Amino acid sequence: MQSPRLLSTCARVGRRLLRHVGLWLLWVLVFVLLVDHRDWRLPWNWWLDDLFEDLACATPAGLAAESNETTSLKVVLPSAGQTGTTSLIVALQMMGLRSYHIEEHLAYMRPTLLHEVSLAAYARQVSKCRVDALSIEPMLDLTDVVFRTSPDAKFVMTWRDYPSWVQSTNNGGGLKDVRWFLIMSLLVTSSLRMLPWLSLWDWLTGEFSTMIKEGEPFSSPGQSTLSRLLAFHTYYKHVYGKRAAFLFIRGTNKISSIATDPGNFSEEAYVAHVDEIRRLVPPERLLEFDVRRHGFPELSKFLDLPAPSGRLPHPRSKDSFSNDPSWDQSPRWMRAAFLAIAFTAHVVNFEALRWCLRRVAACVRPRPTKTKLT
Repeated sequence: MQSPRLLSTCARVGRRLLRHVGLWLLWVLVFVLLVDHRDWRLPWNWWLDDLFEDLACATPAGLAAESNETTSLKVVLPSAGQTGTTSLIVALQMMGLRSYHIEEHLAYMRPTLLHEVSLAAYARQVSKCRVDALSIEPMLDLTDVVFRTSPDAKFVMTWRDYPSWVQSTNNGGGLKDVRWFLIMSLLVTSSLRMLPWLSLWDWLTGEFSTMIKEGEPFSSPGQSTLSRLLAFHTYYKHVYGKRAAFLFIRGTNKISSIATDPGNFSEEAYVAHVDEIRRLVPPERLLEFDVRRHGFPELSKFLDLPAPSGRLPHPRSKDSFSNDPSWDQSPRWMRAAFLAIAFTAHVVNFEALRWCLRRVAACVRPRPTKTKLT
């Protein structure tokens, strides 16, 4: 038989564990609803709201290349997501082009995310970042803006038939992105927005400000560093939900209705965007590219650039959990360190808040009055 003392100890440990779990769930709820609420930001989370228009890509080379009239784009990918845009961005990186996808958009070119961005503002930010190749998804409504400000760019329309695109989006695209955003950007890395951990680190080292200023691509495999992963998932990716951009209900996300009615796709909108590209871009500047059939030879011939050896890269996998190549293809030690930092910050924040609440409770709790014996 077990001793009463052992049973009492187990019961006490169980109660304490339940109390901690309850407080932890309350902590997550309060943090997501209050600290990350769009209309209420902690003062050190300026990373979320600032457009970085003055800081982003503001190197001497970037400022010298800045133009209010035209971009420096050589290649534009105007297609919807889940058509092979990520594969093409990695391929263009391999061909020596400075290539941006949505991740770099969120980090360095926030003014270009705005629904009503002017031609001058768009050209200024893209040219300052010295971007050679750009995927504009999910902002497909900016196709005309990109075309008008990029007279020297060639357009590579990654294409797949509509049923295939719907299947890819359902199985490994938009819904996977939303799930990953909720888990990683809201829950895991919210700990780094509770207290100014990254702002403090940037104040000590200048690492994150330098990252924004240099504007180096980081979304392709092999480009991620621990600091870039932390900055992207803590702040940059969180910008996706900014009200001024409306990215959840524009372009690719509008076609797939992922924010308003998941699974209710619009074939008419998908085909209409393909037709718009064909009507807008002259045939000599347009290549229709199927990543399942085409490869470096077709791309190299169209762009007049040397073709790398090997096959076209496919950094995303339908079997991956995150649909984030920068995460999936990072070394295990980097991902482990990332999670360790985020969860450690959660624990430290939790203990700091609990200590503060105890001090407040001690101050407001009425003290027992001493009675004098007569």
